[in-house]
Amino acid sequence: MGGKTVISDHGRAPAIRRTAGEIAMKDNRGAFFREHKYVVIDDFASAPECRELLHAIDRCKNTIGLIKVSQTSVTSRKRFLTINGEDVEENIPAAGRLYAKVNELVNRLSGTDYAALENKQIGLSINVTPAGGTFSWHHDRHEITAILYLNELDGGGELEFFPNNRVLLKNNREGIRKWLQLGFDALGLAASLMTRRKVIVTPKPGVLCIMIGTKCTHRVRSVIGDRERVCVIFAYDVPGKDFSREVTGDYYGYK
Repeated sequence: MGGKTVISDHGRAPAIRRTAGEIAMKDNRGAFFREHKYVVIDDFASAPECRELLHAIDRCKNTIGLIKVSQTSVTSRKRFLTINGEDVEENIPAAGRLYAKVNELVNRLSGTDYAALENKQIGLSINVTPAGGTFSWHHDRHEITAILYLNELDGGGELEFFPNNRVLLKNNREGIRKWLQLGFDALGLAASLMTRRKVIVTPKPGVLCIMIGTKCTHRVRSVIGDRERVCVIFAYDVPGKDFSREVTGDYYGYK
């Protein structure tokens, strides 16, 4: 990639800290995305757009409330607040408009006709992560994940991921393939931590990160300081794929 790359030590594998300028200097973002399975754009939304969204989110905190996500297990830790689906569309219409706008961008970059999810609770959400909040290493059930950051933080809250590092089995949601996939995922993460470089995206207003969430192992580092980490999450997949509640019962955002 062109531009300046800052490499910082992090465990045995140094991390690549990429700025929006690096991506902007690419002559062809689509080619980069198709090769590396992600792209970062630093100026997707303006400062006024981000402030408008933040004000609307603050109003929602006082009117409809946010879903508290607090889950801890041997392999996973999630701690943040979320609002999604129709609650977002009705109370934060600007986010709904962005869902369509980002969809157009994703299709242009990927050369594939992805669509918004019929299950809006998974398709469109806003996560608010307070001090100490985090989301440990995971993959997404939908193919495309786009994250729009609305604010800066005192520290922490970075998105870290290994691009295109996952061996993805077909039909891996049940039976023996589910357990094989979990084994491959654990081995893949261990190998990546030792041998590969992470991409790190620092939250800043207007920064948009698009990745193939099924192929990139990613996490959110713990938030440090008094400022909450606020971002809009857009999810897409090929048309017709089933994300109904019957098959996504383990999704953290259901009321």
